[in-house]
This record gives sequence, C-alpha cells and structure tokens, in this order.
Amino acid sequence: MVLIIFLIAFIFFLFIGSFLNVVIERVYRGEQFVKGRSYCVSCKHELSMMDLIPVFSFLFLKGKCRYCKKSIPPIHIVIEFFTAICAGFIFASYPLLQALFFALVLLVLILIVFTDLLYYVIPDIYLYLLVGTYLIGAALMYFPIWDHVRAALITSAFFGILYLGSKGKAMGEGDIYLSGILALFLGPTLSLVMLFISFLTGAIVGVILVIRGRKRITQTIPFGPFLIFGFTISYLVGFNLINLYLGLL
Repeated sequence: MVLIIFLIAFIFFLFIGSFLNVVIERVYRGEQFVKGRSYCVSCKHELSMMDLIPVFSFLFLKGKCRYCKKSIPPIHIVIEFFTAICAGFIFASYPLLQALFFALVLLVLILIVFTDLLYYVIPDIYLYLLVGTYLIGAALMYFPIWDHVRAALITSAFFGILYLGSKGKAMGEGDIYLSGILALFLGPTLSLVMLFISFLTGAIVGVILVIRGRKRITQTIPFGPFLIFGFTISYLVGFNLINLYLGLL
C-alpha cells in the first residue's frame, strides 16, 4: 500500500514539478504564470501537449526544443524528479492532512531554492506564500506561535546585522526575510540548529567551489538553498542531532 501511495504521488507531482518550472521562469521575468500557454524561451513557439509530458518529453526530444532545436536546460528535469521524489516520500510517510501541509511547504521551498540558484534572487511572492503556509499550519496543527515569532525576529535581526555589516556582500536582503520565516516553523532551539547547518554547509561548498575554480573567493553564492537545507535537516532530525551532540560532551 505504501508503495502504491508513493507511485501515485510521484506521478502526480511530476506534473506539478513541470508546472513549477513554468512558475520559476515566469515569476522571474515578471510574467503571468496562471494563464497563457507554455512556450519555448528561445523561439517563443507555443508548446503542444506532447512537449509538456514531464521527463518523457525531455527524453523523447533528446533535450532539445521540437521547433528551434535549442537545448532545453537539464535543470527542468531535475526539478520535476526532485519534486516527485520528495512528495512521494511525504505522502507515503505521513497522514493525509500532514502530507498535504508538508507538500505545500515543499513546493514553495523548491520555488525558492531553484530561483535563488538560477537567478540569485528570492521573489517576494514566494515569501508571502511561505508565511501563508505557516499560518495554515498554525491553525490546523496548533504551532506554538509566540515562541516561534520571537525566534523569527531574532533570526531576522541576526541576518540583518550581517547584511548591513557586509553592505550586502555576505548576505542578500531576501535571506533576512527567508531566515525569519523558516524560524517561524522551527522555534528557538531548532532555529539555532538550522543556522549552524546552513553556515557549515555553505562554507564547505564555498571552499570546494573556490578550490575547483568555479568561484573566486570574493564572489558570493546564493545562501537561500543552504538555509532551506539547514531548515529541512533541523525539522526532520534536529532534536536527534542535539541529543547526539550532548551525548558527546
């Protein structure tokens, strides 16, 4: 039964992942994403239904537009697979109400991660969606709001100091708001775990990129994905990590 639920969610969210590709591109360009047919970014030709089947269309067309033969960015298929796999595990692991909530959070986080990776920006609309998702969770799942609000304010203030102190070089303005919103979900203790994991993984990846010549030491890398990675680990196993650390002392 669990496998069946996973497969159903996987197939359904492959199509959702395909839609997220459209949202990411159009929101960044300031276009309407709810209405209008999908089109090739290179030649502007409207795409047919056969061009829009997740994964299959990419493989069938050998990663190229049917009309202009320009390459389709492989990131599209990555987003589709990533969305489907994560959603499959969510619906196979949690009761329906919780799964729907976690899936909604997942979709917004995927939009933020890949927009930040591709364009070094976190659009305000995604932050509003994330706050709205938190409020839904607070109403349905009874989050302890006030402790979480304090954690959000302190975390945002910390990132605000980093932003002002570095004149925007160490941190983007969007990271200030994103960190605070993620802290809303976690509360005070797990927010500290999120920060530790985010800065640790960010530093490790940054050093690797510099060593491999992919980045200069003065260049910045988008920090939003590291925040979200830290958030995810903290939410899932944060208290286990804390207990493991205390056990080593």
